[in-house]
Amino acid sequence: MARFLEEGDEAYGKETVVLASYPRSGNSLLRGLIERMTGVVTGSDTVPTRTLSKALQEYGVRGEGIIDDRVHVVKTHFPERRGLAPFAAHRAILLVRNPWDVIDSYFNMTLTNSHTTTMHDSQYERFAELFGSLARSEVRVWCRFNRWWLRAPIPLMVVRYEDLLAHRERTLRRVAWFLNGTQKIEGTRFEAAVADASAIDLGALALYEPRSGGGARVVGSALRRFDTALRADIEEVAKPMLYEMGYSNATGFPTQIRLAPRALRRPVPDGDDCHETYREADTLSLVVNTGDEIRDADSPFGRFMTQLRKSLLDPIISDDCIELNVHEVKIARDRAAAGHQPSSSSSSSTCGGGHPSPVTAKSHRKKHHPTKQEQLHAMNAASMTTSDPASERLISLSKNGHQAMHPRSEMSPRVSSERSSSY
Repeated sequence: MARFLEEGDEAYGKETVVLASYPRSGNSLLRGLIERMTGVVTGSDTVPTRTLSKALQEYGVRGEGIIDDRVHVVKTHFPERRGLAPFAAHRAILLVRNPWDVIDSYFNMTLTNSHTTTMHDSQYERFAELFGSLARSEVRVWCRFNRWWLRAPIPLMVVRYEDLLAHRERTLRRVAWFLNGTQKIEGTRFEAAVADASAIDLGALALYEPRSGGGARVVGSALRRFDTALRADIEEVAKPMLYEMGYSNATGFPTQIRLAPRALRRPVPDGDDCHETYREADTLSLVVNTGDEIRDADSPFGRFMTQLRKSLLDPIISDDCIELNVHEVKIARDRAAAGHQPSSSSSSSTCGGGHPSPVTAKSHRKKHHPTKQEQLHAMNAASMTTSDPASERLISLSKNGHQAMHPRSEMSPRVSSERSSSY
């Protein structure tokens, strides 16, 4: 079992390595592999009392909420969202996953409130408009997130989730080399540890089971969720980043998964206004969890997705036809009956095997400038109907107007030539 570092433990020096990833990029898988190789618990800046963090702890994840000297590697989603407290990082691993699979997984997580449960296909039909709106918005967040870290003023290594699956041993050798201070691992404790971690069954290793449904670790399996128009929109926005990370059509992805070149990035010179740093003697550190988040505070696709889920008047259905958020639906219905939110009727569709699956009918509301809460309710209703003009108008706001909230360019040329593409 992995251990915590103790006071005076010099096994990994005094450096903190931050493991940064957009949500659902496979950080728990990589954390498990790192713990297997190093024998040391990995930390996380997630608030340990939150639902998803508590679920990880139930699976045996021991480092949630720990960012101090007891751990060597600390996971973060910053600047997509801010963690529980600032901490200093001396080097970074940027874990990247292709936008098709990661956005689909993020959408699934926000509606199931689970790392391991998959929605039934009928729910993608139910929330088709919502999924399209979220995908068009989140691909910009995905680009910004990766670009923010590629511009970091500390040494950084890029690791692709797909390479952990298709080229595990060679990828782990790179990770071990980086954790070993970019010193060779031959003849060190890492040499045998890499071989061990490369041979272990991933199902037995992961800090939690992968999502149900069979496609969670099939690269590109989510592409079926993206119609031609939606895929074209995402490729247009993310084209430079897709090319840089090896996800463009020109590379044969996802049919072919070519091992990316070793992507060690030299620090971008310090001095921009996005990264807070401090220097102690000759060591420069990046302060994580300070400064702005890259998703706008009023985005309907960040933390507001929780409010959307809690406003649903019919439950989310899992791939095995189980009603999930029943307690939240009961509260929402009680509030609707008490007049606290617009009510909606419901009808039933069929979940595979003849089980009833709820679909909420259109909502009825007066036309007026919507509040944020009303936008969420309208997006819920509009995702299931197309005949309510008010709902259509709000979905249009979500798809088009929300884009106008992001005047910054995701493909900013402010990338040092020292960080030119390695893919």
